[in-house]
Amino acid sequence: MKPGPAGNQEQEMIKQVELKLLPAEAADESLVRLRAIRKSRLPEKDIKEVVVTRRSIDARGPRPLVILRADIYAGETYSPEPALLVNLKNVEKAPAVAIVGAGPAGYFAALELIELGLKPVLFDRGKDVRTRRRDLRAIQKYG
Repeated sequence: MKPGPAGNQEQEMIKQVELKLLPAEAADESLVRLRAIRKSRLPEKDIKEVVVTRRSIDARGPRPLVILRADIYAGETYSPEPALLVNLKNVEKAPAVAIVGAGPAGYFAALELIELGLKPVLFDRGKDVRTRRRDLRAIQKYG
């Protein structure tokens, strides 16, 4: 669901529901809204907005499912919190700094360097494809 225009009154999230839908069903916004309202067991007249806050895919079974988390609001309309917009500097011609590892810490370091006006260069040596597949299979099997 798309966020609506900001209302004058504050809205109140009254319920959060999880839906498991087929991909074609999850693509239909009006169907998602209807299913979320039904699952909430709240009167439809009280609901002003249904906002999907999370989407994931469960492809473990023979038919993939889209799992949606939806917040249901009463009051005026949903108004999202403003996004934090960071003005990043152009570091194309700045001195380069090497960062080894492209994990969360590496990306954080790169962002910090950009904010300081330096050009990050990320290096990451991932495992070969065969080993990564084994690792992923083990994670899926054993958690």
